[in-house]
Amino acid sequence: FGGWRKALEAFVLWANEGEIQPKVTKKTNAKGRHRTPRNINYRLQFLVMRRDNFKCRITGKSPATDPSIILEVDHIISWDKGGETVIENLQTLAKKINIGKSNLDMYENG
Repeated sequence: FGGWRKALEAFVLWANEGEIQPKVTKKTNAKGRHRTPRNINYRLQFLVMRRDNFKCRITGKSPATDPSIILEVDHIISWDKGGETVIENLQTLAKKINIGKSNLDMYENG
């Protein structure tokens, strides 16, 4: 980068682009099928919630209209079933809905 200042400037430019690139790791789980970590970083959580208008995708409830609602970001295809931590596989759910959903896939009968 040519020095600390240039590296910092490059980082700021990258951070301000607003693009989320999944963190590709060399490590994989025991079955060797994941390219992204399970944990959803805060920036990606915010982008998912903003995309979903800060509302639960199932109930449509929002903490703006009901203070008892707590929102969480959930994997649509659960991580333990091969779902990746990318914005296309994430959704905003109310905490109670997410707890009930557990590791079920959204369109799975069960």
